[in-house]
Amino acid sequence: MDLGMMPAQPKSKSARYWLRRLNVLLRFARLDPWKLNDDALKTLLDEIYLTLAGDPDSQDLESFSRWEFDAIATREALSEAQRKLGGALQHLLAPGELPLRSVQFKLIAEELTICSIANNYFWTILKSKHLPSLVYTTFAEVLHASGVKVSDFIHCSHCKNLFVPLREPREGTPTYCSPECASVIASRNYRARKAAARLKKKKGKKKRSREGRRNPVA
Repeated sequence: MDLGMMPAQPKSKSARYWLRRLNVLLRFARLDPWKLNDDALKTLLDEIYLTLAGDPDSQDLESFSRWEFDAIATREALSEAQRKLGGALQHLLAPGELPLRSVQFKLIAEELTICSIANNYFWTILKSKHLPSLVYTTFAEVLHASGVKVSDFIHCSHCKNLFVPLREPREGTPTYCSPECASVIASRNYRARKAAARLKKKKGKKKRSREGRRNPVA
């Protein structure tokens, strides 16, 4: 695509909106669809559909219905997209300073329309019916529209998976990719505090018992 024709970020959408969609794709890039059970696969499909179709509150999903998505979202198609997306992220975010990094995706079954209206030219691309192509074009869209930088990508303090936080993380403070990861750590810390309190109480009882034996009541 000519860079001069690259669409600008829609003013009606916030950076958080685009980052949420980007984080879904980042999670998808590390999941092997063949290793997911039916329930986990259904959760993934729900997330991917809303990410590819856009804002569920925009009433714009009719252009890409769920039944159309389900027809093309096979494990084979998901696996192809996941492998390519994961490889692209490794290349784009590899350590080291380079003036230019690029990856190429082969798109299938897209339709480009160019037309002239009132002596001006316009263009549009009809969404592909090929799932990997949809994933790649959505990935490119959210990377551009979110304004994300290479330095914005970090690893979750719990699961170590790659994500982009929705707000600026505090220096030295753990940052988590999802409420689930934050909840795991919160529960672990809570249990550790309870165990420490029980141990302290037990030691206190032993200490008082020893002191009682050394200083029996007359």
